[in-house]
Amino acid sequence: MRLRNIPGAQDAILESPYVVQEPQTKKGHWGEVFVKKQPLHIEVGMGKGRFLMDLARLHPDINYIGIEMYDSVLLRALQKREELEENGEVYSNLFFMRVDARLLPEIFEKGEVDKIYLNFSDPWPKARHAKRRLTSREFLARYDQILVPDGKVEFKTDNKELFEFSRKIRIYYALSCLTKQDKYLDLCLDTIRNAILVGAVAGLSYDPTAKMEQEEVVVRLPVRVNWGGGWSDTPPYCMEHGGTVLNAAVKLDGQNPVEAVVKKIPGNQIVLASADSGAEQAFSEISQLQDSSNPYDPFALHKAALIACGIIPYREQISVEEVTKNLGSGLYLSTQVIHIPRGSGLGTSSILAGACVKAIYRMLGKELSQEELYNRVLCMEQIMSTGGGWQDQVGGLAPGIKMVTSDAAIVQEIGCSPCSISTETLQEVNERFCLIYSGQRRLARNLLRDIVSRYVSGNPDTVEVLYEIQRIAVLMRFELEKGNVDGFAQLLNQHWELSRRLDGGCTNTCIDMIFSSVEDLIDGKMICGAGGGGFLQVILKKGVTVEQVQKRLREVFQDSGVEVWRCSLVG
Repeated sequence: MRLRNIPGAQDAILESPYVVQEPQTKKGHWGEVFVKKQPLHIEVGMGKGRFLMDLARLHPDINYIGIEMYDSVLLRALQKREELEENGEVYSNLFFMRVDARLLPEIFEKGEVDKIYLNFSDPWPKARHAKRRLTSREFLARYDQILVPDGKVEFKTDNKELFEFSRKIRIYYALSCLTKQDKYLDLCLDTIRNAILVGAVAGLSYDPTAKMEQEEVVVRLPVRVNWGGGWSDTPPYCMEHGGTVLNAAVKLDGQNPVEAVVKKIPGNQIVLASADSGAEQAFSEISQLQDSSNPYDPFALHKAALIACGIIPYREQISVEEVTKNLGSGLYLSTQVIHIPRGSGLGTSSILAGACVKAIYRMLGKELSQEELYNRVLCMEQIMSTGGGWQDQVGGLAPGIKMVTSDAAIVQEIGCSPCSISTETLQEVNERFCLIYSGQRRLARNLLRDIVSRYVSGNPDTVEVLYEIQRIAVLMRFELEKGNVDGFAQLLNQHWELSRRLDGGCTNTCIDMIFSSVEDLIDGKMICGAGGGGFLQVILKKGVTVEQVQKRLREVFQDSGVEVWRCSLVG
């Protein structure tokens, strides 16, 4: 929107007693600006100021500052305030500033602001303008620099769909608490799943023109390790706040262990195989292939991949014979995860979905962008009703160390930004990073339901932890890009403590013993995935070797299965 310049606006602002001039000089002394020293709330992008004037009148025990960067808009606020004060409404607890919000850390001291309001902020819809959004991670970091430790950012949006969604899930949750009936909690969780599913399948369509262009395609992908921000990629948190995750793609024992194979076969059948379970089945009925939501079906992932890639229709009924006729042959799709135990915490299931999508499209002679690949896999996971977050598939599909993000929205659009890390730092991380297998499979727990419930309820500790792990993910990236692996290791430890606060079941006696046994050899530690079993990850002290860690583990745990697995970052 282009704002009209109003002659004399600048002079009026400079002369107004309601506007703080040279606000940088007040840093650390804002309590002296007002008549009384009391909690301070600010609104960034206040517009014509009516919201703050109402608050100032209703809450004389709170000081308010309205921030606006446009002269013409601020002038309207001044005119409105003058009009109200002429009618007897006097605001001794309200001032305005004409300033760019990017300067907030230069204006306020840490802990000087108790609350920040963002009302109907300019969405800056173009991707190249993302950093200008008042709700961007860059601005949130600025807010963190001035807020008190338990300060809040209150955001009002005109995204009616997201607002109604947020209200609906909380009403259902409140009803479950009031009535003690699980059906309302189920409705809350179903509402989340359905909202995601509707968005995911919106772009699905069967492609009758798709042809098998090659005889066989094999795709192998690395696994991923999650370093920072885990759980922030999980609905509904990411839908309401956006997600921020730092992870890395890694090889195990020098190889990419996640594999999908697609090949032509004679006849009019679609054959699906899972090398891990030894299962294989030929399908001649389309309804069987469209049933992809059974968690006990060994081919649910395969079916979802065929649907997401347009090989078979999501709903409409056509024959398998017609599908294979259009493709030019029968189709064989096989998957396997090579030599990795189930429940590893390395994101293998989601990465396997990514491998299937990539292999199918390559078989069709198509190469999708990374963003398109992410969206297809997201679609797959919703069709399968697996829930969970979106970081795993990106971790395996995109190489290297990267920051993976999404903005607040019901339909999640994933952005992936490679970290700019020097060759020397990458070498140091490779030398000091290793995986430890706990010797036990991660136990299946209804963890997702529990954490989502606590978040929807507004549990302060849960909300705080989710915010903190996002913040730590950003700080981790900064430390790695500065070449400070020790600083990264300390942040990994902080993340581990936050993970334990979020879910006490992420650790157990075995995991605690493993970390304790190598405590003098490591600088940083963290679980992989949700924890409770599977793999653990550590940053070794400088000069400590993987062999030393392995020797220590064998001394303590003998032949229990606890051992080091060699891994390397995928560049």
